[in-house]
Amino acid sequence: MDKQRFKAKAKKQIDEVFDKINELEAKSDQVKENLKDTYHEQIRTLKSQKEDLKSKYESLEDTAEEKWDEFQEAFSERAETFKQGVSKLTAAFK
Repeated sequence: MDKQRFKAKAKKQIDEVFDKINELEAKSDQVKENLKDTYHEQIRTLKSQKEDLKSKYESLEDTAEEKWDEFQEAFSERAETFKQGVSKLTAAFK
């Protein structure tokens, strides 16, 4: 995938990450009282992962061609880690 298409895809993923965190925070009042601390802790973890993903995205333009495949793989791994964290959180608090 070329840089511009990947950048558009990555931007979409980051926007989805931000939206999902906002959605989870909005639902925090629906979490049972005894689980709120755990819920908020997991949201903090997701926010940290979000910042890592955002930082990686911002370094996209500075990535040299010879490092491009490595960058794509690292970004995709971070995005997948975030998705797994969201899935785990939503499954635990259904």
